[in-house]
Amino acid sequence: MAISLSTEFLSDIQSRNTALIPVIKIGNLYISTNSSVDYLPLLLSVPSLKESIDLETRKYKISSVNLDVSNYPYEGKRFSERFPDSLNNSPVDIYWVSPSTTIDTGALHIYSGKVRKYDHDDEKVKIVVEDRSQATLHKDLPLPDNWLGSEEVPDKYKNKPIPMVFGHVDRSPCVVGANKKIKIDSEPITQLLNNTNDAFNEAISPLLINVDDSYLPVLEAIEEDLTEGQYEINDGDFDVGIDGTTYTVAVGDIQWEQPSAEGTVNTTSPNIIIKSTLLRQNSILQCKAYHKASSVEYIDNDTNFEENLLPDNVMSGLSDNSNDIIAFSDDATFSYAAESGFDPYMATLAKLNIYTDKYSCGTILDFTINNYI
Repeated sequence: MAISLSTEFLSDIQSRNTALIPVIKIGNLYISTNSSVDYLPLLLSVPSLKESIDLETRKYKISSVNLDVSNYPYEGKRFSERFPDSLNNSPVDIYWVSPSTTIDTGALHIYSGKVRKYDHDDEKVKIVVEDRSQATLHKDLPLPDNWLGSEEVPDKYKNKPIPMVFGHVDRSPCVVGANKKIKIDSEPITQLLNNTNDAFNEAISPLLINVDDSYLPVLEAIEEDLTEGQYEINDGDFDVGIDGTTYTVAVGDIQWEQPSAEGTVNTTSPNIIIKSTLLRQNSILQCKAYHKASSVEYIDNDTNFEENLLPDNVMSGLSDNSNDIIAFSDDATFSYAAESGFDPYMATLAKLNIYTDKYSCGTILDFTINNYI
């Protein structure tokens, strides 16, 4: 809570003797350590305030105040008798009052809270007051406005919460809302980060589709027409193309875009829009995945193509996460007797076989995006 000092209070504390007294308002009752026509002299000690924030763990310790109040009869009534109902949740305000100020004019308001618990006997009332920030800081997340509805939302994401992203999150989960808009967060984000494939010196798309625990980067723009003219123009419900007409995918067509964030500085939109392309109309998105081979073998003519000649250090280098160049040489030979009148012919000296099982091709080919976007 920001502290602002009134002119009267500031003037009073400049003097050599500062006659400050604590005044506590509980409900509509004022008590203090001093007697006055404005408050009752029932406070037994000056309250101390303490709160803390742990910057390393990001934990905030809510401040609390313990009050000791006299419960001896004063003006014919005990303190506990002045509250016919429970004290719990009663508002509490603490002030410092100087000679030139009152509660209403210039006193320093230093604390606001609520009574959390209390107990008493015939001599004393013990009251525990907790900072009101408990009620302010506590929020059930996600907030009510940060949930997807059910209208025009794909079944998979109906009534799901919109993610809340803090910091840099690799492969941050997204949801798909109305109008098939991919939502990263409910608030503007700083940016989408591209990874880089060092071997090919290419940027890897930040938009990924998860297929059987593998992630396929969705190209921002179509790089190659792989359809061989087998698809028709379709709006999702019925064909709108001309029967018998072959349509081709336009290389360079944008598959997705991230709109700009309106009214913000140094941020971008938390939404991604899937654009309408021939592939999208047929429930397809073109992806480009990078991965190293699961196994490699080099076989040559001298061993009848039966023995892998790659040494262990080369094999490990081909399957680690490094893209350094690996040197390997082979002196395979092939001999034949040339006869007069015969043309020269090609001979296979060696074969390099590359195997991969990173993704199941059947799984990928059968995967469609109808249920997602």
